[in-house]
Amino acid sequence: MSASAAGEEPLEVSARTQPPEHEIGVWDLIGAVWRRKWLILVLSVLAGAAAYGASYLMTPEYRASVVLSPASGTNERSRLAGLMGQIGGLGGLAGLGLPESERDEEAFATLKSRSFTESFIEEHGLMPILFPAAWDAETGTWQVDPGRVQPSIRDGFAVVDGSLRTLVRDRETGLVTLHMDWSDPVQAAEWANQMVDDVNDRLRAQKVREGQKSIAYLESELEKTNIAEVRNGIYRLVEGHIQNIALANARDQFAFKIIDPAVPADPEDFRKPNRTLMAAAGLVAGGLLGILLSLALEFGPRFHGRR
Repeated sequence: MSASAAGEEPLEVSARTQPPEHEIGVWDLIGAVWRRKWLILVLSVLAGAAAYGASYLMTPEYRASVVLSPASGTNERSRLAGLMGQIGGLGGLAGLGLPESERDEEAFATLKSRSFTESFIEEHGLMPILFPAAWDAETGTWQVDPGRVQPSIRDGFAVVDGSLRTLVRDRETGLVTLHMDWSDPVQAAEWANQMVDDVNDRLRAQKVREGQKSIAYLESELEKTNIAEVRNGIYRLVEGHIQNIALANARDQFAFKIIDPAVPADPEDFRKPNRTLMAAAGLVAGGLLGILLSLALEFGPRFHGRR
């Protein structure tokens, strides 16, 4: 028994006196990174150079911008509002009660609306330009892979509204800026200016239709009354609508006045890619990769030995 006890005692002492495993601290991490600083530096430079070089392989994207001001017809509505007061509720039924602020909201909403955008895409043949990979220019037909469908006008709206067109409105000044981002700077400027022209034409035609409808309504009301005062008021309203229709047809910039038209950007003045930003991102990514690799080389064998 004594021999057995004597034999076990050194083992217990050995277990108690065995030094604890070394834990990894902050200074160990800093030391590992510092010892392999050249590896980190080389990887950072290589990644930054690769990102900068890759930016030259990307298609540049240019921005064309047109600055607009709502062309509200304040005098027009003030004159008709005075006529409305002379015949009571008949003026509201004739379509004369829309405030100026609502006219401006209507113009802005029309400019960004789905229906107007889809009409613009169709009228100017943008679908083959927006989806060139699926369009065969030689045959003038869509070439769609099996299992896929032909791009629809809704797909075109998604592209225009999602990445091509941006609308910014300054609530204080009322100015609206329309941005067009595209790979062709000339085409981007043409689209921006043309979109303003089209929305002006659309709202002008709508105004003329509303005026003609109101005149027809007033003429029908004219036949229902023999009261001289009311008839005179209706005549003045009809005259006012006729004048408004004439003014609408005479104004090219009906809903929006162009303060600063869009012009093509210079070939080197592209918006994307941002080569400086890409190079900086590459440097950071390469540095992080170098740090992780340094820590793996430093502490990897130690963890492997513990197993």
